[in-house]
Amino acid sequence: MKNFVFLLFSILFIVSCQSGTEKVYYEVDPNNREVKAQEVIQASSYTYIKVKENGSTYWMAVALMDAKPGTTYHYSSAMEMNNFYSKDLDRTFDKVYFVSDISLSPIPARGEKPMEAAASPHGDMKPVTPKKEISITPREGSITIAELYAEKEKYSNQRVKLVGEVTRFNPGIMNRNWVHIQDGTGENGTFDLTITTLDQVSVGDQVVVEGILALDKDFGSGYFYPLIVEEAEARKIVVQ
Repeated sequence: MKNFVFLLFSILFIVSCQSGTEKVYYEVDPNNREVKAQEVIQASSYTYIKVKENGSTYWMAVALMDAKPGTTYHYSSAMEMNNFYSKDLDRTFDKVYFVSDISLSPIPARGEKPMEAAASPHGDMKPVTPKKEISITPREGSITIAELYAEKEKYSNQRVKLVGEVTRFNPGIMNRNWVHIQDGTGENGTFDLTITTLDQVSVGDQVVVEGILALDKDFGSGYFYPLIVEEAEARKIVVQ
């Protein structure tokens, strides 16, 4: 019994992250990487962060966030893009890593959640899309985002039509554009829908979306979606 208690105590309270200074109270992902921000460039679609890791420097691209030089960040998965051209910056990066799980705290191992007492006082920096106050006029044959979530099994692998406002647009990742839309419906994680498309749209556009609903889609590199509309056509609505 004493050995068991000692082991349990060790697991919960003596786990350290790679920095060797910060203590965490959960098992850290073996792929956790620690970097320190050297330079930050804000664009319309991404935040670009030049980081230093073990003497090497490179650029990362993350969803828009308030990153600061001198801050230490963690991540566990990234997609490498070579000769990436940013239209916003009119600049080509020799190499940039698109990171999906940037955090101020070490990344927990799969299935692990940090104990409340051990959470960073600054919180997790993984970008979260807030719900917007949006009023959308339906189109013939369209369903709402709330309906799609509620009846996702019914619509799985089917072509669906939705109308929404673009809340995030990330172009040119894995040879497609990644778009988030909302229509004012849904609550608690069921109000934001991700679609992939070859069409160009902008944040704030109202669009009609038609594509195939896929469930539990795993693209690797941390890109997992329990619900996503793929190969979509996104047509901008001209608001009178």
